[in-house]
Amino acid sequence: MATLKEACDDEVNALICSMKQEGIVDDHLQIVRGLNEHNGPSFFMELLAGFCFDSQKNLSDLASNLDQEMTDFHLVKQLAIKMNGGTACIGGCRMAQACTKLTEAANKESKEECVAFFNKIKDEFSVLEKNMGAILELEKKIIMGSY
Repeated sequence: MATLKEACDDEVNALICSMKQEGIVDDHLQIVRGLNEHNGPSFFMELLAGFCFDSQKNLSDLASNLDQEMTDFHLVKQLAIKMNGGTACIGGCRMAQACTKLTEAANKESKEECVAFFNKIKDEFSVLEKNMGAILELEKKIIMGSY
């Protein structure tokens, strides 16, 4: 009979596998999860929570900028690159692709395209955030079962 820790671990692995099959994430998410062994049991949880917090802040900053009459395309590009890096680190490939497209739109100074890709990023982040929330809850149970 599997322990609670093992059952939760299996659920996390199944959720990550499902996310990979849907193209939401790539192999990096599982690789980063494996870093818990070397960096402590809460490393993965802290990384995901930090990613969600930073993404929410960056999305808020992007929304404020894109709502202005005069869009600061340099800032849009900076925020898109910043979000792309964070997203790629956790394996969020669809969101990272949308961030790349936003960077390209900012380079062209196309507000219409920037808004469209900003909305795509918001949608992709929503999917990631929902799944990350489920993973975080399971990871908490895993850590609690370790002590």
